[in-house]
Amino acid sequence: MIPVTQFLRPNGRKQEIVSPQRSDEIEKLGAECISWGGRFTAEELQGGMISFACEYGDFDIAIELCRNETGVTSTAFDKMVRDAHKRITIAKEEENEDMANYKERKKRNFLAFQQGAIDRKNGVVVGDNPHELNDPEFGWWFKGWTEGVAPVTNSTEGGKQDA
Repeated sequence: MIPVTQFLRPNGRKQEIVSPQRSDEIEKLGAECISWGGRFTAEELQGGMISFACEYGDFDIAIELCRNETGVTSTAFDKMVRDAHKRITIAKEEENEDMANYKERKKRNFLAFQQGAIDRKNGVVVGDNPHELNDPEFGWWFKGWTEGVAPVTNSTEGGKQDA
């Protein structure tokens, strides 16, 4: 059974419930969604309708609206769980990719930072790498270390020295 937060009328009071017994597939998908930080909700709306949703982070990533009738609600709930699982899987892949890119960029910039410190210590003129200097997250490291320390060679202008 899948835990669901039900919002009750008329004022939206919360009540923790569990879904009726679902197929093994839906139970497994729902459990994975919850383990990844998803949360299932249900709300009875006016006009005999019910809303099922899955929240992930600050967003409702899957929503199903249906008539509040036996059989209809089960189908809608199952569809919402499948959609939620698919979307959370995509979101987790994007989060993992973003984290991998962040770690690689941090590593690359730290290595460049170390090389710049070694170059300055050995009296080598530090080159201006626009990619690293303009990196929104780590550029301040390089700007602070290159400004006023030594003349910077501008490689795009044939090695002229900047004052």
